[in-house]
Amino acid sequence: LYLSEGDVKIQGQPKLYKDPNTDSGTTVERAFCSNCGSPVYGKNPQFIGLIAVRLGLFDQFLQ
Repeated sequence: LYLSEGDVKIQGQPKLYKDPNTDSGTTVERAFCSNCGSPVYGKNPQFIGLIAVRLGLFDQFLQ
């Protein structure tokens, strides 16, 4: 789910990993929960101002 960075509030400090091994060749930033290691979001410099939030973080969807 792509969201505007300004619309997302992350609590705590995620562990960040720079991943250069992508199909596009672009290095992306991947963020993981510092407690359990679950993926939280990804950030691609080709999509300025957006982050890809992992849907598995949500218990239910807005309707």
